[in-house]
Amino acid sequence: MDSRQEQRKDGHGGQEQRGLHAVRRGRESASRALGIDMASVRLPRRVIFVRHGQTSGNSAGIIQGATDVPLNDHGRWQAAQTSSALRSLFVERLASSMYGGSCRSTRQVVIASDLSRAMETAHAFADPLGLEVHGDARLRERGFGDWEGRRVEDLLRMYPEAVRGWLDNDGSELQFGVEPKPHVGERGARTVLEWARRCMPDTDLYVFSHGSAISQMINYLLGHRGTDPVDTFQGLLPMDNAFWAVMVPTPHRSGRMTWSLQDYNEGPAIARELDWNKDENTRKDNKEEA
Repeated sequence: MDSRQEQRKDGHGGQEQRGLHAVRRGRESASRALGIDMASVRLPRRVIFVRHGQTSGNSAGIIQGATDVPLNDHGRWQAAQTSSALRSLFVERLASSMYGGSCRSTRQVVIASDLSRAMETAHAFADPLGLEVHGDARLRERGFGDWEGRRVEDLLRMYPEAVRGWLDNDGSELQFGVEPKPHVGERGARTVLEWARRCMPDTDLYVFSHGSAISQMINYLLGHRGTDPVDTFQGLLPMDNAFWAVMVPTPHRSGRMTWSLQDYNEGPAIARELDWNKDENTRKDNKEEA
């Protein structure tokens, strides 16, 4: 299948190119209006957040939090599918057409939570490109205290009011040692900003992390930074396993970066063609390879 057919099939190619051209023009226009010399501003072109693939805990409804749980076989299949899509969309096809030359004319920096499920997913993307994966504990999932390692359905029987309160975002889970959401967002976002400031303008920064952590990082970068552990922005649902979000930075005269959310909970085309979370897909692929 050639690239034009693939673009028509998955619906991403043309739309993504047009969107990124518009973003680039918007950034250039904004910088001129502010009197900013883009050559002197160290910003990545975009930040791509990627949730790890499925684990046995995900499939069993177990709260994992900061507990180290590896990908299961289906999660590795998801990571491979997503990594191939990311390389096609953001490294090979778009980088070449937008900036000229080969995909090697652009840079990719990869950071990841040091928990194995995120690191495995990151390596699935980075290894074929010969990129280093920088593990960082500050990108770990939200800590769930006494609830880690327990099934949600079991907790619902044991602590019905607290679990319902957690699901209703009233902070009832905090009494069990669960990390406050604003803290999760701040520690993760500050880590992303630290790495972003090291990037050159032709760099894409990839952040491999976890569902709750990513949503809170994005909340923080968008300016939803309430100090109350309960008063936190609830507009973003957790992303699906091995799906991604894209944020674009824009320079400000003050030297700060402001951020726009370009895509959220996006996945490879194959995820729309089958049940993404059923491991029957993995079994089918294994049979075809045998």
